[in-house]
Amino acid sequence: MSDAEAGRVIMFHMYSGMLLTSDKLACSETITSMNEMSDASRTKCKNDGKKYQNGNGNTKTGSMPEIDTADHMACNGVIHTLDHVMFPVSLSQLHADDAAASSDPTTTGESTDTLSDADEIDYMACPVDKHGCYCCATEYEYPAGAASCRTDHKERYCCGAEDQCSEEAVHPTSNSGALRTLKEGDYVLDDASKCRFPFQIIGESWTEVFDNDERPTLDVIVKNDDETYPKKWTEGPLWMPSDKAFYFNTPIEGNLWKVSEKFGGLQLWATQAGGINPEDYPTVAEPGSNGMVYDPNDPTMVYICQQGSKRVVRCRLSKHTPGRPLEECPDFEIMAEFTPDGRRFNSPNDIVIDDDGYVWFTDPIYGFLEKDRDGDIFDPVNNNNGGSYLDAASNEIGAGKKGVYRLNTKKKDDLVLFSDYHRRPNGLAIYNNTSSPPSLWVADSTIGMPSWTKYDISNTKTTTKALEVITPAVLGTVLGQTSDSSISLVGNEGLSDGFKIDNNTGILWSTIPNGYACIDISVPYKPRLLCQILTGINTANIQFGDGNDVYLTGKEGVWRMKKKRQSSKNLASPP
Repeated sequence: MSDAEAGRVIMFHMYSGMLLTSDKLACSETITSMNEMSDASRTKCKNDGKKYQNGNGNTKTGSMPEIDTADHMACNGVIHTLDHVMFPVSLSQLHADDAAASSDPTTTGESTDTLSDADEIDYMACPVDKHGCYCCATEYEYPAGAASCRTDHKERYCCGAEDQCSEEAVHPTSNSGALRTLKEGDYVLDDASKCRFPFQIIGESWTEVFDNDERPTLDVIVKNDDETYPKKWTEGPLWMPSDKAFYFNTPIEGNLWKVSEKFGGLQLWATQAGGINPEDYPTVAEPGSNGMVYDPNDPTMVYICQQGSKRVVRCRLSKHTPGRPLEECPDFEIMAEFTPDGRRFNSPNDIVIDDDGYVWFTDPIYGFLEKDRDGDIFDPVNNNNGGSYLDAASNEIGAGKKGVYRLNTKKKDDLVLFSDYHRRPNGLAIYNNTSSPPSLWVADSTIGMPSWTKYDISNTKTTTKALEVITPAVLGTVLGQTSDSSISLVGNEGLSDGFKIDNNTGILWSTIPNGYACIDISVPYKPRLLCQILTGINTANIQFGDGNDVYLTGKEGVWRMKKKRQSSKNLASPP
């Protein structure tokens, strides 16, 4: 071994950064060394409680270095002793790298090696991404929107399991030259678009939600990969049966989009969707529009919550000229701009229409969000009502309350404040099943206090007494938690935001922290949490599409889930 080779190996045993005592050496964590190649080793754990620190080259030596004694404290750090030497790569590759580096004066410290199909790489020591994909390469990267990692030497993508890949995925074998992974049964493929989005289903009753008791799939329909027209947050999903197209909003950028296979996929459908001047965009966090719904009695007429201009409008959305401001939409009309007592709305958010043609919409305070200020943080010291700066803005320049409103579409001055009970009214949906009277459900997205409240709207439509309230406590569980370490959750991001109710099955599909929940509400006062679909992303809203499609919106993307059950497996049956 040359001096250069020895130096690389010695420096491979050194790390600069936080004090890594043994209790901070997490299993499967990758640690970048101080040698000139920035080689990395990985901490491995076994059932016997021992920890090992493994380099890619240790497969060649036939040994996995065990941390023999740990936590020798020194004046400049901590020392762990190993029972074997760690090698960053095989000895033969080490010679090749050293020779290449010494003969090429332009070498910058990055390895120039390529891996042949015959190379026996220790995939146990490869870097791992949050989806459980293991990649051995000199460099690796995450393609935008792909639930995978890319290996430069093979240009192949790894899906964590068969149900995350399409049918074109190829199963790797140990000697095929394809990427092997730690998880048995992992799949590799040549095209990241064939890799499905990973998620976890929690709950034994999930078979009541999906057709044929088959695990669903989740496909990425739209991803935030366009710098000119970014899509940082998607909202207000709408499926239009009249033109078999899916529409959604990006309220941060103020645009409205259409997805249609018939017309070539994704289209920028309308600009200035929130109804305010683009010059005001820099100060407003969400200048665009939000919830949308079409009129079942006039299917091309769409009602839209313009969060930016704080009003509800309608127009014939499918007939709009693509790329033009929304106010140029045919038959554009302002339907509601002021509360019954003459104040401006806060920010109409979500909207539905009942069978009698009445429009129902929520008016929370999220339209007052400022770009460079913390979000909905409650401040009991500086805000005398115990709310956030959003509550203060509502009191000063908004509606002065957070409400649920009912609008008569045939008589615009027939606008009623239905309820101001909710602190953060957000999503809403109508449950209309032959086994029970029509009811309006309203989600409250108060941080840490998610709920869904039921109101009777079968008679006068003015009854504000809550008939039923569902909370995590009622369901007997904490929502949005997972035991699967391969899914990287985002903490408490995501709330009881948008939701839909399937009238055929009595299942309420709602956003929750880190994903979605399916709740059986078919039996009054006996809700059942059937399952949670955890994606590890901040979620926004849900829309049922054609057939068994379920569209999901949220942070930097739109997803489509397959295999929603078409009819109830056990509707209105007690637990």
